Amino acid sequence: MPRDSSERSMGSYARFAQADLCDLAALLDAHFDVVKVRRLWRRHAARNLAGFEADNSEFVADLLKRTPAQRPALVRRLIKQSTPATAAVIIVMAVLACQRAIETIELRDAYAGVLSPGGSNRGTVAGLYRFTRAMAAIQAEFAEYRWPHDAFQIIGLASDKEDEEDEEDEQD
Repeated sequence: MPRDSSERSMGSYARFAQADLCDLAALLDAHFDVVKVRRLWRRHAARNLAGFEADNSEFVADLLKRTPAQRPALVRRLIKQSTPATAAVIIVMAVLACQRAIETIELRDAYAGVLSPGGSNRGTVAGLYRFTRAMAAIQAEFAEYRWPHDAFQIIGLASDKEDEEDEEDEQD
């Protein structure tokens, strides 16, 4: 049995984040045309999306804190306060936040032994080095702000036809 909470798996949190990711993807689909939102997303450079996320992080966090039943009202309020495009991008940012949470939880679990006291000093420092390198790789991947295909595939919204249409749009 684990000695303290730092040695326990956070798998239940990752499963919750996965379920929430699906709920958020379905919320986007219920309120917006996902293909149009994906095209809008792909027209923006990663640095623009990073700035958007920084400017709207409180809205993203608020959306994540809400229950699935509370989220549609928040989306309607966001549309009234800003634009439909802004509300849609905030939902996509929340989907990405769930993906980040899942990756971070998996990384935390993989390195739990070095993130809590009890190991040798040298082993802990070496393990923390590997942990920070892995965390940097995750951050670099998410800094590219790629469209979260997997989230929409899970709920059956992605198709090869949509990918082909997006590729044609990018070539135009």
